[in-house]
Amino acid sequence: MRFVSFFNMSNKILLIRLTSIGDVVHVLPALNALRTAFPDAQIDWMVEEIPAQLLIGHPQINNLYIFRRKWRREFRRYFFSNIVPFFKKIRSVKYDWAIDFQGLTKSGLAAYFSGASRIIGFGDEDGRELNKLFTNVKVRPSRSLHIVEKNLALLHPLKIENPPIRFVFPDFSKEKVPFDDYGFFVAVSPGAGWSTKRLPLMTLARLCALLHLERGLKIIIVWGPGDESLEKELLELIKSFGASADAAPPTTIQQLVRLISRAGLFIGGDTGPTHIAAALNVPVLSFFGASDARRNKPYGKHCIAIQKYDISCVPCWKTRCRYKDSRRLACLESITPEELFRAAESLLDSGLNHEKNPVSGA
Repeated sequence: MRFVSFFNMSNKILLIRLTSIGDVVHVLPALNALRTAFPDAQIDWMVEEIPAQLLIGHPQINNLYIFRRKWRREFRRYFFSNIVPFFKKIRSVKYDWAIDFQGLTKSGLAAYFSGASRIIGFGDEDGRELNKLFTNVKVRPSRSLHIVEKNLALLHPLKIENPPIRFVFPDFSKEKVPFDDYGFFVAVSPGAGWSTKRLPLMTLARLCALLHLERGLKIIIVWGPGDESLEKELLELIKSFGASADAAPPTTIQQLVRLISRAGLFIGGDTGPTHIAAALNVPVLSFFGASDARRNKPYGKHCIAIQKYDISCVPCWKTRCRYKDSRRLACLESITPEELFRAAESLLDSGLNHEKNPVSGA
């Protein structure tokens, strides 16, 4: 086993966060801290193809390894033809450190197969499934920390403590986005991967109508693959309240980041676009159901997260609500358009001329 110095500026470090978009955003401050501490190190990242779109061309990453999602789903089919050569290439680098920010069996296996001398991972409840079997340097952050801070805690074995928190994105400034003549607008995201993270469309439509009718604000609905029906229904519901909104056209992830960066206010749940907005220092109003806002709320100075902790099952961390009666999705059904509107007004009235995080790289 090679001797690894904490202060060797030529360390080879592999970051592992395979999914998803919001979770990749939450690792960016750790990437920035590593690059600041080790400017000459080789810092690489293993990620699946969809969130990889956030990292292509990143100025703080030397190499990006894209682990195809289909390889994981059809492991036996692709094992010898793709997976073995993939990890053979990675092992040839001879990494000093692998840092597993995901804490699952799949990420633990990826770290183990990388051949890294030291594998840093979560030694607490964030090291889930069989993950702890693959980590040989375990970190146990305080349970009260936000996930961004938990990720930064994984850098303690590298003698990086309490670094400034900075989100750095690749240069997306040349991406073409619509609504150039809109000026100030509110971007609204109705979608989420879990049904337990999606606010009822009627509530969201009423909120959009209030913002349009009471504040005269332009509303843009942003959406991704699979959200087409949500976007169309939301537009119809907003129209039924006597208000109007526009839908963003289909966008790449890079175009979506650029579009979000131009918004004056972003509204969404615990999803990738919401966390991108917060990382870009766009004021964010968010709502939470199954996941815990104390851990996952948008990480920014100008963010408000609304969650009903007085409901006994909150947070449940379930992708589907287990209730079939009147308690079904009470965590989200109990959030009213009026309280969301008041929260949005507090952000609007606090002055939204905040300096935004650029999307033009480091």
